[in-house]
Amino acid sequence: MLFKPKLGLPYGRDARQLLTEHNSHGMRLANILCTLGMADIHSGHDQKGLELHILAKRVLERIDLQGSAMATVLTGTGIAQRRLGRPDEAKKFHQEALKIRSSLNIELDKAKSLTNLGMACLDLGELEEARRFFTDAKKIINKELSTNPNSLLPVNADVNIGHVHLLLNNPQKALEFLNPAKEKLDLLFEEINPYSTECENLIGEAELAAGNADKAYLIHQGLVSKFKDLEDHKRDYAQSCLSFGAAALASGKKQEALEHFEIARKVFKQEYGKKHSLTIRCREKLALCYESMGDPENCWINLEIVLDTRLEIYKDQPHPDLAVAYENLGDFFRKLNILSRAKEHYLSAKKIYLDFNKGKKEQYKTEIDKLTDKYNCLETTEIKLAHHKRSNVTMFRSRYNQSLQHVNESKLIIEEVDKQLSKLKDTLFYPNTVKPSELSQESSIKNLRAKL
Repeated sequence: MLFKPKLGLPYGRDARQLLTEHNSHGMRLANILCTLGMADIHSGHDQKGLELHILAKRVLERIDLQGSAMATVLTGTGIAQRRLGRPDEAKKFHQEALKIRSSLNIELDKAKSLTNLGMACLDLGELEEARRFFTDAKKIINKELSTNPNSLLPVNADVNIGHVHLLLNNPQKALEFLNPAKEKLDLLFEEINPYSTECENLIGEAELAAGNADKAYLIHQGLVSKFKDLEDHKRDYAQSCLSFGAAALASGKKQEALEHFEIARKVFKQEYGKKHSLTIRCREKLALCYESMGDPENCWINLEIVLDTRLEIYKDQPHPDLAVAYENLGDFFRKLNILSRAKEHYLSAKKIYLDFNKGKKEQYKTEIDKLTDKYNCLETTEIKLAHHKRSNVTMFRSRYNQSLQHVNESKLIIEEVDKQLSKLKDTLFYPNTVKPSELSQESSIKNLRAKL
């Protein structure tokens, strides 16, 4: 076999050229798939958008490309997963994207990944972690865009941080971020846009949490009116109805709250399905509304639906949302004094939190301690009720014995009266033949009757 070294060079060049073209075509295809996927996500077709991003990821894996293109694909996949109500999956994809972007030293892209991670943590209830991600993202954005006052990214960072403070039960701190952000958004946009809508909605929720129910009512009423007849903004309308219902309930307008919670539930179910977090949240609000209206049956029905849906989502896996569903049912039964059922649900919730913490850093300690206190309180209440029941039984038994004694005494008196009457039955009808001794007997009968 002859070796021809001169032929190796052109063949190698041809191979590299083919590989380059192959990679270039793969990049273009992945880019097209990502673009189509994001278009589907923005138009509400989240599942289709997810499938296109997964396909783009496979294309990039085939050409062994792990750069910024892969980070873009992972980011889009994470966004789709979160919109489909799977924040735990979304977090994994955003973590991979952050790892790639950190290695490439593309600071603004890194800030976007930090923001996406924060949003996933918000949905998972990991609030401190979310605040850390949002704060880190804001530092990068302020540094990179210090000369661009009209950029949307710094404003969006303030909205996200305000959202975290709101969820951490610090509404005044939230308003310090949200109100300036709303002013900047009004300058940047004249038409309806999702950024201004989200910010205004959060301001309403913060005002409600701060105790300004009437102010929150007016803010959310304006948003409901804005989106009511806009077919392209059904989700914004549903979100506004949900927030408006909460404000109406706090203002004492219970029927109005009930109607808007139901509108929001129907839209979210149609748009996202019954397992989405927003649909479930509407069920929880409906239960709260029915409880305030004195309708325990419908309250119980909605709480049971929430629990069944959570069980269907998580199956045998422990999750904090499942624990909250059990705890809410426990609170419901406790208010109805069905203590055994309440204890059963509190124990289930506590077990889920403990199982969820296995192999991880300790989380939800406050929730576990609260459930322990509730359970112990029910134990104490049951002991008091049992003692009170025993005391009542003893008291009723004593009263019964006294009544029985009085009845027996009355029977003896009646028997004595009957004896006296039987002796006088002949003489009472013949007064001329009555003897003095018999008259004394008659007077004794009167005395007996007086006793009765």
